[in-house]
This record gives sequence, structure tokens and C-alpha cells, in this order.
Amino acid sequence: MIRYIPEFILQMQAQQKLSGGFKGFALLIDIADFTPISTEFQQYGKQGAEELSIFLDFVFKEPIRLVECYGGFVTLFAGDAFCAVFPDRNEADSNQDRALEAGLEIIRYFRDLDVYHTSTGDFSLTVRQSVSYGEIFWQIYANDLQNEYVFYGQPLKALAELSEQKQEIIFSAEAVAQIGADGFIPSQPQGFLPSASWLENKLKLPVQGSSDQPQTSDSLDYLPALALFLNPKYHGESFQPEIRSAAFCFANLEGIPTAEREVAVTLLQVLADKYGGFINKYDATDKGLVALILFGIPRSEDRTLERICNFALETVEDIPQLSLGISCGSVIAAFAGSGKVREYTALGSPVNLASRLMSKARPGEVLADSYLWQELHSAFDFAYLGSLNLKGI
Repeated sequence: MIRYIPEFILQMQAQQKLSGGFKGFALLIDIADFTPISTEFQQYGKQGAEELSIFLDFVFKEPIRLVECYGGFVTLFAGDAFCAVFPDRNEADSNQDRALEAGLEIIRYFRDLDVYHTSTGDFSLTVRQSVSYGEIFWQIYANDLQNEYVFYGQPLKALAELSEQKQEIIFSAEAVAQIGADGFIPSQPQGFLPSASWLENKLKLPVQGSSDQPQTSDSLDYLPALALFLNPKYHGESFQPEIRSAAFCFANLEGIPTAEREVAVTLLQVLADKYGGFINKYDATDKGLVALILFGIPRSEDRTLERICNFALETVEDIPQLSLGISCGSVIAAFAGSGKVREYTALGSPVNLASRLMSKARPGEVLADSYLWQELHSAFDFAYLGSLNLKGI
């Protein structure tokens, strides 16, 4: 399947439970300097796309295995990163030992793998972790085309903010309170870093041990539920890594009242389907509830740029609380993740640009990149807003 749906969500869907929450740890793992790495792979065409897919499988395989062996599960992929949660087993038993040990084992693993060798060259490999704790909520949005799910809450928002500090591992105040404050040093503007001595002593200790293999159910158990989370037009299809020219839309739904979001998600799905767009995922972190819609991926159709513009205009007309960022360009279309825990997505600078533009857009506004203007200014009305300083761009 080209979408990743956590088994937890499939279980809830099978039981017809559409929302809930639990206390637990959240963990974000991201690859440092991934954009230049993906850009380098892209120069080698199809071979580079295949190499990047192998690279992502290699980088994520062991962390995913460790997360699952210590009782956690992946909630979301975000290109060069993934988020996982470790639900508390019960009110009296915090899972701090499981979450912490998983994080420490991941550090041990990557400290021995500082260089990644490929047929196209060698790449330095640095993986960063952010750890938080608190009440984590989940929601399933049901509709006739493609169900959606999202995990949200303060711990997930904290992960995005902590990751900005680009540390090997950093903890929120709530996570430190669960683990024990000894050995941690406050970090500005927020968060706590383990002292060098504390971390080195922890890494020298024998591995606490976990299950040899994660305990997962047969995917056939949830096949009916799984089918609900993928638009029927993509059922049974598989796609190979490749370089693709496509267009990308990030839509921020945070301005929509919570009670009205299920209707908005359904309408967004209908409009995306109408214009040949594929809703890749929903995320809810520091930017609020955000959707990523791909055009030209996974299926390539004619007049991609016109379709994304028409989609954007009709979307903000029907849902004026939305703010949209759209862009286009050449990307690598490949799988992020490893084994059954992976998803098909777009990787590259144009995707990042659409996200940055969305963060600057106001409700009811669509911000587009200059290339879209160059290609379509004779067909659509654009208003020049001047240059923007965007994160990393």
C-alpha cells in the first residue's frame, strides 16, 4: 500500500472508534542535512531515486525496529523524519524506561555509522532525536473516498519545536520530569540536554533488552480497515522510485473550528479527487492541522500546474478558513520507511517550499512560487507580494 497507516489506527477503525487519547512519550527522529543529500541523489536520475529509497530504508529500518520492540509505533513519516509514540501501559506505570532505552539504542547504532556508502558517493550520516511526554490524542476522519487520521497534542507540538535546536538528543521538560531531572541541563530557548557524562554513562551500560521482534498482527486481520484509508483509484497499484516533475500543495486547517473539521476534510478529499490530486498525509504539530496534497504523483496526468491552481482556487472559495502554499518542480518520488512501515511520498526542495509558503499565507490566501507564476501568469491572475525570507530558503 502506498500510504502508511499505523496498526493502532487500523485497530480503532475495526472497532469503529474514531477518537481518543492516551498519555505517553513521543519521539521524533530526523536525518540531518537531508535536503542536500536528496539533491545529490536526484542528479543521477532513476538510479539516484533508487539509491535514495535504499538509503531511507537503511536509515529508518533499525530505529523503526527498536521503536516497535520497546512497545512504541510510528505515527507519521515526514520525508526525512518520522514520529513515534510509546503509550503508557497504565496509570501507575510510565513507559519512560522503554522510550529512553529505545532512544539510547538508536544513538549507539548511529554513532557507529557516521558515513553511508553508495555507488554515487559517500554521505556523512547524522540522526537527531527529540523526546517529549504528555497527553496524546488521535482522530480518524471518515469519508467515502479516503479516511484520514491524525495524532495531535502538546507532546507532538513540542517535538517540532525541540527539533529546531538540532541536537543529537533533546528532551522536553515533561519528559525530563518522567525520567528524572538528574543529569539534564536546561537548553535555550527550551528543552533539556543530557549532560555529556550522564549520556556517556548511560551508553556504556548493558542494553536493557527488548523483544527480539515487534509483536504485530497479520496485516490481513485489518485488510478491510486498511482499504478505507486509500482512494479506490489507487487500490492494487505499486510504484517504483523515480524522478518526477509534479506540483505540491500544503493546506493549513487550523483556522477551522474542531467541530467542523470532519466536513472540511471530506470536502478537501472530494476537491483533490476532482482535480487529480492525492492527499498524501495529515500532520498536526507546531503548524496545527496540515494536509499535503500531491499533483502528478503517484499518477502523472496532463496539465498538472493548471489542475493544482484550479484546485487551490476552488478550495479557498469553499473553505475560506484555509491557507494554502503551492509550488512545483522536480522531486524524487520514493518510499520513506522500511518494510511494511513505509509510505510513498515526494522528496525534494519544491515540497519544502510549498510548506514554507503555506506558513506565510493568511486564511483564504494561496501563496505560489515564482515558477508557477512564470508558467501560468497568462491563464491565472497573480498578485506580486514581494520577496519572502523563508526558513532554509
